Amino acid sequence: MSGHRARMMLQLIAEQTNNFSGGLISEVAAEEQNIDEFCCDNDSSSIQEAERDKPLDTLESEREIDSLCQSNQNIESDVINEIGYASNQEVASHTKVNVENNTYDPHDDTNANNCAGSSSQKLPIIDDKYVGSSDTDSPLDDTTDDPDYSSYESSSTTSDNASKINKKRTIKNPCPPPEKQVRKRKRAPQKWQKNLTKKLRDSGLAYTSVKVTKKSDGSKERELVSREEKKILPACSSEKCRLKCSTKISDEQRHTIFNEYWAMADLHRQRMFIASCISSIKPRYRYLNATTKFRGTNNAYFFKLRDENVRVCKQFFMATLSINSRIIRTVIEKRSDSVGPIVEPEKRGKHENHKKVCEEIKNGVRDHIKGIPRIESHYCRSGTKREYIEGGKSVADLHRDYVELCTDLNKPFVNYLMYFNIFKEEFNISFHVPKKDQCDFCVGFHNSIDEEKKNLQTEYDLHIEEKELSRQEKEKDKRSVDKVTAVFDLQAALPCPQADSSKFYYVSKLNTYNLTIYELQSTETNCFIWHEGHGNRGANEIGSCLWHYLVDLNENKSEKIDIIFYSDNCAGQNKNKFIFALYIYAVLSLENINSITHKFLITGHTQNEGDHVHSVIEGAIKKFKKSSPIYVPDHYVTIIKQAKKRGKPYRVHEMSFSDFFDLKLMAQEIGIKDVFKNEDGEIVQLSKICAVKVTKDNPEELFYKTSFKENDFRSLVVTKSKRQCMPLKSNPILKPVYKKKVGITHKKKASLLSLFTKNKKGVSSMPQYYKDFYENL
Repeated sequence: MSGHRARMMLQLIAEQTNNFSGGLISEVAAEEQNIDEFCCDNDSSSIQEAERDKPLDTLESEREIDSLCQSNQNIESDVINEIGYASNQEVASHTKVNVENNTYDPHDDTNANNCAGSSSQKLPIIDDKYVGSSDTDSPLDDTTDDPDYSSYESSSTTSDNASKINKKRTIKNPCPPPEKQVRKRKRAPQKWQKNLTKKLRDSGLAYTSVKVTKKSDGSKERELVSREEKKILPACSSEKCRLKCSTKISDEQRHTIFNEYWAMADLHRQRMFIASCISSIKPRYRYLNATTKFRGTNNAYFFKLRDENVRVCKQFFMATLSINSRIIRTVIEKRSDSVGPIVEPEKRGKHENHKKVCEEIKNGVRDHIKGIPRIESHYCRSGTKREYIEGGKSVADLHRDYVELCTDLNKPFVNYLMYFNIFKEEFNISFHVPKKDQCDFCVGFHNSIDEEKKNLQTEYDLHIEEKELSRQEKEKDKRSVDKVTAVFDLQAALPCPQADSSKFYYVSKLNTYNLTIYELQSTETNCFIWHEGHGNRGANEIGSCLWHYLVDLNENKSEKIDIIFYSDNCAGQNKNKFIFALYIYAVLSLENINSITHKFLITGHTQNEGDHVHSVIEGAIKKFKKSSPIYVPDHYVTIIKQAKKRGKPYRVHEMSFSDFFDLKLMAQEIGIKDVFKNEDGEIVQLSKICAVKVTKDNPEELFYKTSFKENDFRSLVVTKSKRQCMPLKSNPILKPVYKKKVGITHKKKASLLSLFTKNKKGVSSMPQYYKDFYENL
């Protein structure tokens, strides 16, 4: 389509729209209903809703424009390309502001007369809803969203207008609500200081800018400059002004115009308003000769009052808006008179030459990251939403593997920066397993303000006192020669297989578990090892390991012994009624076990000798991996047996599914109550207990303490009546909890078996020797 035809098309639309266009500062009005000239929204419900409140003559004109737009939808893009900017700039429907009466009428189509010397054209009002993007990419018409906005209809008295003249102008907080947490914080341009400063400047408020001065040596010097708030300037002199502007517009009206102009707080909207107030005029006489330089087009300046365009001089116009001539020159340069006072939007920093990556390629990156197996945190299962992956690689390593995979599949791939941004901004993934070396309560207390510390001081002092008493209690039990004191803890899951090949990194691992029981007096260590194909890591598995340890201890001791256990407060593994039921069963079944006491270290301060054992094992694993991969859990057995170089080696007990007993069934047969009550009938919460004790003489009672400051144990009955359960003396038999291997998921098994698939060269990632083991999981 030719450029001439495009301009004719736009001029025709502008002429039809001019019949009901006019007004002054209508950009801030939320009530005005607009015509989407280029987009032509076909939603009948929204059109009907907008048409209900419009006059008949306005509706007829708008429907004519709608019809014209719909018949030319095929040439829409060509029209936009011809005018050269802003595909969504449009001619707005008619609105009107009466400044003196302080009323707002969006549907008045009265035509105002132009002053002498100007053409008969009316001053078009441009609807800010369809003008285009502002410098801050915020919606141009935000009056309906601004809680502080009040329309002209909200006040009708002159006294209200006077009170608004000196009202302090402010801007609303542009910061968006917080978004979903990811690994890296997303950019928030609304919070950037330069954008906040820009918003203050566009609102006419005081702000601080940076003045950059370039020195002779090429260096730059930056200086902070304070800019004052915009204030209305004195009007032109009525004696010297040819148009007598001061007699046409009062000071109150000037203040209203000034406040509404700066209330837009948007550079593009302000330019659109200025463009609507400027009209090109043709002088009656022009004298030219060969030596006279041709002057530019003359311009007339107007403010609309009482439905009439009131012409003012340029000095009065600039003083009322508190602007300089530079802004006017910019508006005139960017204005397109062919379709009305539409100003070209700001283009600085908004070029469209950015390289865009196809969304399908980005989805390939997301699928690659999602395909990395997650590792459950041993210490923070419920305390964090972060996901964890094996720490043997970095983001750069993952990107190299991704590029290699895409190259093999002959697919396009992104560069490292794009991969890194997606990894950090869309996922909450960490490479290491967090270890809580510090207590959450202690850290929170130290980070609290003074007032919060005063409220928490008593609780904190008690917490620290209990921590010190628990450690003193452990040292005291350690020195007891007539007792066996041991600490036990479950080590973080040991994944296998492990190798340097990148293919091992992207398969789901088989987790191997290691429960360590360390005797404080003899420093003897027992390690009970099993993998997830044989059992889980709940109370049944932990209790079964303790049972095997107690049986072994009972056989090796010829005299009655008292046993003291120390552990953390994990309710699912250590601190529950099933473990207590095991202790009751043990003192009844094992002849040499006289009593069992279980003391729980204070939460956040559960460091013990078992952590040193785990550290030694982890060091041995790291050293072993330098020379050979770890293919099966049996390799961990060998590593742990050889981990300790001095003293007694660690005793390793390989557990099978048949070695785990159903402690929950046993607790039911014994008749362990669901709710524990002490001798006073008070309910005792297990979370408040710091120590429990079971004796052979009183197996029906569970002795407990809620503080290490207490010298004596209190008792509570944990078993039901003999009518409701099997008598304790009958010694119920421990029954296996699993009749066969627990197995693993089909997805994990398929992932592991993929390591045995041979490549084009006939070589597999893992030796075929271990294939039978993984097939039988």
